[in-house]
Formats: sequence, structure tokens, C-alpha cells
Amino acid sequence: MFIKPPSATPRGITWRFKGNREIQVFNSIGNEEDPHADYKDRISVDKTTASLELRDLTLNDTGEYNVRITFISGGVESQGDTSLKVFEEISNVTAEANQNELVEFNSSVILTCSASGSSPSFRWFNRSADVTGSDSKTLTVLNVTRYDTGPFQCEASNAISAQMSPKVNLTIAYGPDSAVVTVKPPASFYSSGSDITLSCSSESKPAAQFQWALSGTLLGREGPELRLENVQANQSGAYSCRAYNSKTHRSKTSSPSTITVLERISGAAMTITGDNLIAGESSVNLTCDAQGTIITREWRKDGNPLHGVNIDELNRTVSISPVQKEDNGNYTCQVSNPFSSETASDGLIVNYGPEKVNIMGEGAIEIGSPVHLTCTAESVPESTYTWAFNGRGTSVTGASFIKEPSEYEDSGTYTCTAWNSITKLSGKADFDVSVTGTHCKGLSEACGQNETNQTDNAVFELSVKALGSLGGRGGLSAGAIAGIVIMIIIVVAAAIGISIFLLKKKGKLGLPMGRQAPQQNNASTELDYADIRHFQKRNGQKDDLGNGGDGVAGATVYAAVKLPRSTGPNPGQTSVALPRAGLGNGVNVGDQNTELQYSTIKHPSSSTSGPQAHRPKGQAPGPPNQVPDVTYAQVKKK
Repeated sequence: MFIKPPSATPRGITWRFKGNREIQVFNSIGNEEDPHADYKDRISVDKTTASLELRDLTLNDTGEYNVRITFISGGVESQGDTSLKVFEEISNVTAEANQNELVEFNSSVILTCSASGSSPSFRWFNRSADVTGSDSKTLTVLNVTRYDTGPFQCEASNAISAQMSPKVNLTIAYGPDSAVVTVKPPASFYSSGSDITLSCSSESKPAAQFQWALSGTLLGREGPELRLENVQANQSGAYSCRAYNSKTHRSKTSSPSTITVLERISGAAMTITGDNLIAGESSVNLTCDAQGTIITREWRKDGNPLHGVNIDELNRTVSISPVQKEDNGNYTCQVSNPFSSETASDGLIVNYGPEKVNIMGEGAIEIGSPVHLTCTAESVPESTYTWAFNGRGTSVTGASFIKEPSEYEDSGTYTCTAWNSITKLSGKADFDVSVTGTHCKGLSEACGQNETNQTDNAVFELSVKALGSLGGRGGLSAGAIAGIVIMIIIVVAAAIGISIFLLKKKGKLGLPMGRQAPQQNNASTELDYADIRHFQKRNGQKDDLGNGGDGVAGATVYAAVKLPRSTGPNPGQTSVALPRAGLGNGVNVGDQNTELQYSTIKHPSSSTSGPQAHRPKGQAPGPPNQVPDVTYAQVKKK
């Protein structure tokens, strides 16, 4: 130990110790020295500087030291104080806890550190990290957590040494935290017969114990794993596990994991309610079902997605009310799940019609050609057909009307009636047919004329029809009527000209003056009774062709055309008198005065019958009720 050395040579030096006891350690005057027995051989004093050297220190050397110095020259005495602290090295550092098995959030622990050595100080560490504010030999941890398990260590130190204690570990029980179920293989759906493994895990110390439940009901199965082998649809449901900690006495239940087992689909079928559906009246339900697990149903009509109908929320039943003809078709329903699918189909028949009844055929045909008409209608089921001619029923049934060969009598209005036996509805269509032309090309060889028996006869039937009785329902145009009238005049004139030519050729007409015509059996040649309703056959019978009849208002009764024998001064001449039909005045034929006279064409009232219908030959016609326009005249040789 040193103090500030004296400026002069000391005469006397005294060191004193004040510690656990107070003693004089060393004293010297001049050359005489007196050390204390406890310090003998351990101390040395430098008489020049008065410094004290203390060896082999012990803890008892710790204390306050004082020195006094006197000088040879006299003067003021000097003194000084100092202190000495002797430390023992740190050793035997240990740490311990008052308990080692703790429960998270419930337990607290006190750790205590001890060490050998003088004046130790302490620091605590948890997992090598300094615990802030832990400078005491004890460390208290309140409400331990799982992160307080350690290891804990204590460091003891003093001015000359430091030492760490061994590690202290705490056992802290915690959990279980939230339980989690894992499914292998993971999938939204499983096919029946599959194998499934469910595993439950939860963070817990000690390890948790597990119980399994299906839809909240315990299965009696324990352990972290649940195996489902050859699983079936009745094992579908929400699986959960319960984790339990026997130390913390806590438990947690997992969120449910849904296992959906799907049976394969089979036996898909469609059911249609309602028979004999009628458009606009009936309703129908189409139901699609199948065995197995159905996830989706897809409806189609004729291969296209079904729209515009009512389908229930399960997509199981389609409702159509009322049905329409557009609902006819093939309906399919595909039922499916991720592992299988099947399709059911059925046809929906909606009865409707008949609609758009129509007759197709030729409206104007040459005599002798077949009358061939075809009737069509839109209808389900197919309509049955009947035919009428000029308002009168016929025996013809079926879609086709065929008459061959055609006659003049076949001219008229044909009516087709379509009938639907399910809807009880019918529809009609009319079609006008005109049979025109002649039986032969000429009046000589082509007609097979008998020159010996037919030379004096030129008998024709004239068929006259009123305006509007031919063609479409709206009648003929003015231009068409004018053309027909001109054709009538040409045909009549040609027929008369041919007759006169034949008579001249046979010597029956236009004999030279002075020659008398030979007597013939046929005193007169007539064109008799050709009307719109009747044609006279060779055997004298008449065929009914028209719409009107005897006594029916608006019918053409007759138009008589005659070629009477002349009663004038020239008996050899023959005058031709034709009934007046509104075709013109008299005309000259050859060099003979042949007058064309036209009889009146009558449209008698509904009360007209009998004699008015067929006027006797030569009798003047009564006043006409109406004189219609002449649209055409057919001339036919008897």
C-alpha cells in the first residue's frame, strides 16, 4: 500500500489496522523495527517512502489502514489513511427451483442461486438470454407459460472472479391447443368402397388423448388416427376429434371434417304424368330419378339445354302448363356425380291441330287428264281426311283425291276436311278445278264421224258459267273475262263454220238454185240444254256438275242453242237460230242468212223449280231475274 511519499527522510513510521480488530501492524524509530506477530514475515516497510507491502493476504486483512510519519529535522508530523479489501474467488455456484412440474397459466416458480466467494453478485439467464432486472439471488416467475421451461442459469461474480451455475429446466404442462383433423386422401367426395384415413393432432404437453365422433356422437374409437375401410354412403357425415390433456385437465374439439360417400348411379328413369296432352289445354310434369347419390341433374330438349319452363329447386321435376305444340320433342335428363352418370330420355307428344289445311294440285286440267289433289295439314296425331265436291260429300277418304279420266262434270269446288281425333278439332280448305278442252282434235276423222248417219246432225252442248264460279274465290279479272269471251266467240264461230262446211260438202246446205234439198229424217238440228249444272250425254242423260240445283237461287238454269229448219220461201235453205247468251247479234254464215239467236240465261230465285229449271224446246223464256256475265262456253258435239 502506498501513500504520497514524504518530502524528507522519515525518522519514525507507524502503520495501524482497523478492521475486525484494531492493532499496530508496524512501528519503527530509526533503525529499530517492531512488526506485529500476525504480520511477521508477511510485511515489509520502505523507510524512505514509508510504503507498506502486505503478503499472503487473508480475508482478515480487509480493513482501514493508517500511517504516521515523523522526521529527523522535526517539524509537523504527517499521516495518511487507506483501505484494503481482500476478495475470495467465486466458486460452487448453483441454482434451483422450488418446483419443477408446472401448469401453464396456473403455476408460479421461484429459482434461487448460491455461490462461494466473497461479495458475490448475481444475474439470471433464460435460454442464454439475460432476464432483465434479475440481479438478486432469487428469480420469481409468475403464471408460467410454455416458453418459461428454460434452461435457467445463474451467474455469480465479484471483483476478481465470476462463475455460472448449472442449467435448471422446468416442466410446464400446456394445451391442448386447437385440434385439427387431416383426411387422406383429401377429396370432396369419395366413391363407395374407398379407404379413408383421418388423423387428429393438437399441440399439447404431455401428448393429448383423442376420441372420435361422427356428427357429434362418440364412436368409441380412440387414438390419433381413425381408419375407414370399404366406406359406404351411410358413413357419410361430419367427423371430429376431441383432444384431452390429463395434466392441465383441458380439452379441445376439432372443427368437423365432412366425409361424403357417393353411391354409383344406376336405374335412371323419367316419368311423365298426363296422357293425350292437348296444346293450350293440358299440363304435364316430367320427373327424373335414379338410384345412387345424385349431385346434379341436367335437362335437355332435342339435344339443347332446356329453357323457359318451371323446374323445382332440386332440378328434379319439370312442369309445363299449359303445353304448346312447340313442347313436342325428346327430353333427356342426365343425373350424375363425380364418379358416375346415367341419362334417361322420353318423348313428349303434344296433340294439336289441324292447322294450315291446304290442297295442292292442278287447278286447270285438260279433259281426260286425271284430277289429282293432295290435302295437307299440320296436326298431331296425323289428321284423317274427307272430301266434298261442290258442297256434297264424297266417299273419298285419305289425303289424296284422284279421279281419272276427268270429265267436264269434274269442274267445280273441292273441299278437304281435316279431323284430329284427339283434339276434336277440324279444318277445311277449298280448291277450284276447271276441266277444259275437247274430246278430240277435230270433227272429222279424229272423232270417228259416221258420214252416213251423222251428216244432218250438228248437236253441241254449251256450258256457260257465271262470273266468279271458276278459279279462286275472288273470281277472274276483267282482262281474263274479256279474253275468255273472245275465245268463246272464236270457238262458236269455228264450230258453226265447220258445220256449214260439212253440210255443203254433203249437199245438205247451199244447194244451187232450182235444186230442192233432199228430205232428211232429222228435220232440225239442235244445240240443246247446256248449262253450268248439266251436260247432256250421247244417251240423253244429264250429269250434274254445278254447285246450284233446281230451284236454288243463283244457278244458271239453261242456255238452249237451236238450229231449226227454215219455214221461209226457200225450203232448201237452213237457218241457224242460237239461243241468246249475250254474245252478240246475228251473223251471216257463208252465203246463207244464218241468224244466231241467244236465249236468256236465268238465275231463278230459290222458289224456282220444275219447268223453270228445264224449259221445253221452242217455248219462249220468261223474264230473267238476272243476266250474269258469261265467263266461258264449252261446245261439245253430241
